[in-house]
Amino acid sequence: MGDRIFAAQRAHRHALQIVSSPRHAVLASISAMAAASRMKIPKSLRDQLVYLAGEQCAICHRMLQEFDEGSGKSKHIADTAHIYPVSDRGERGDPARRPTNVDDISNLVFLCPYCHRLIDWQGVGGRRWPIEEVRKIKREHEAWWAFQRARPSEDPGEHQQEPVLAGLEPGTAVVAGGQSYRLPWEPRPGRVDGAFAQEWSPECDAVCSQSYAYAETGKASHGWLRRVVARVDSTAGARWRRELIDEASLLTGGLPRLPGLPDVLAVETTPTETIMVITLPSTTSMQDVFGGTAGRTAKEAVRALFSGLPTLCAALGALHDAGFTHNALDPAAILVDKRGRLVLRDLGRATQSSGTTKAKDVIALASIIYESVTGVPPLTGPDGPPVRASAHNPAVPEYAATVLIRALTGDIEDARAFAGQLRAKASTPTRR
Repeated sequence: MGDRIFAAQRAHRHALQIVSSPRHAVLASISAMAAASRMKIPKSLRDQLVYLAGEQCAICHRMLQEFDEGSGKSKHIADTAHIYPVSDRGERGDPARRPTNVDDISNLVFLCPYCHRLIDWQGVGGRRWPIEEVRKIKREHEAWWAFQRARPSEDPGEHQQEPVLAGLEPGTAVVAGGQSYRLPWEPRPGRVDGAFAQEWSPECDAVCSQSYAYAETGKASHGWLRRVVARVDSTAGARWRRELIDEASLLTGGLPRLPGLPDVLAVETTPTETIMVITLPSTTSMQDVFGGTAGRTAKEAVRALFSGLPTLCAALGALHDAGFTHNALDPAAILVDKRGRLVLRDLGRATQSSGTTKAKDVIALASIIYESVTGVPPLTGPDGPPVRASAHNPAVPEYAATVLIRALTGDIEDARAFAGQLRAKASTPTRR
């Protein structure tokens, strides 16, 4: 008993020496003392868990094997973490839910030391990572590796030689161009500063991520980060990476420098990974400012919308001049800067071979404008064009209602002409 107490005290002192902040000191000391007082997990059980987890942290997906030059062998730099704690007073502890055997493999999850500290963070871990969430993480991670092991392969050792693909996780930091960019901890749909999306290829050999990012270093503040990780022979990965590089080329030399277009902050590429970060001039979207009007938009709001439109349409016009179409216009992806100008968050699907004509971009933009000033979509009936916007919202000038009808029916194909006609009389009194 005395040896165990002495070991706990020594681990506690050592943890306090290797960390600098009070928060980390508390985490390290708690972890060290708990580790000294727990029963040791049998090696056979630990090896089984390592196999099920694919030698990878179930949360951050880091590979947890390190080569020791001293012994010439590989070792695992990982923790066997308890989902339900050893002590009922630990994070996620509840005597009513305590399993019969807390050291059973069903209650263990393979984590890196950092993620282990996070889920056991006193006063935080239990709320941030409840039992159901950790069990879900374990189940999905081990199921993924079971699927990977079941995939047919000509070479039995091929799977182990392939790089492990991991998508981005909320709250993580990504380094590009020598700068660190932090992703939002809690993705929030509909908010620019909480945007986060991820897509896997059908073969699961490539993953494409895009997210709002805050620059932790450097002069930039807000950024829009996209990252593609793929195996060398991935068809989808090669396409996604090519589209990302093509967009970077367009923004750095293929298009003129315009206020409505983003600037490239960083581009990083390796044989298996491509990252691009572009400027995000605002964290307010067009949807935030002009959405949900429900036919009650004031004249000033309508005029502000039309006044901010030329910047966006100049950017679209430049894109069309270069032979590309955005093909993904959306009020949540069109930003409003501090001067009230509408700007593109990114180039959408411009670098994909969509074959869309520039008139489709104008129609899509006219639809967004129509719904922003009326609160209803521009439904086209069998007997004619959509209902005039002024019928839904009297604050819309008649000339603007006419321009919107022309754009919605395809009579206006040039984005700059569309903006010019809408703005022509926006600063003059409404004419009925």
